[in-house]
Amino acid sequence: MDTTQHTPSSDIDIFGDEVSEDPYPFYAELREMGRAVRLTRYEVWALPGYDEVWQVQRRPELFSSVGGPGLNYVEDPMMTGVVLSSDPPDHSRYRRILNGKLSSRALQDLLRGEIERRAAKTSGLEAGGRRSTLRWTGGRSTRGRRSR
Repeated sequence: MDTTQHTPSSDIDIFGDEVSEDPYPFYAELREMGRAVRLTRYEVWALPGYDEVWQVQRRPELFSSVGGPGLNYVEDPMMTGVVLSSDPPDHSRYRRILNGKLSSRALQDLLRGEIERRAAKTSGLEAGGRRSTLRWTGGRSTRGRRSR
């Protein structure tokens, strides 16, 4: 009886042009290979499934983000104090600070305001209210007119 375990591995170049152009077939290939796949080109492990990534994110004592989540092995001082490069309790504190500013509602409001500003600037209807509208329409009132 063979008790040796097979370690899935791949030489996929996850940063190559082919993968960058359409990564999804490569992601599927990695998922089919196993829950953890050794990427031999970079000598790292890939977790191609959602559940595995979720489990790792819940274990910062074993899988730390301090120093950065990428494949660069040089600790970047610029990443100190950044949400992406921190573990609890610092990460939790940073998230609490940012949650209000990055919530779906806050981003929608920001985007809506930006769209309105750009539309006003493009149409010439910048902060002048009805007077600007009348200038922009050549002095013709648009009240009560139906679109044809």
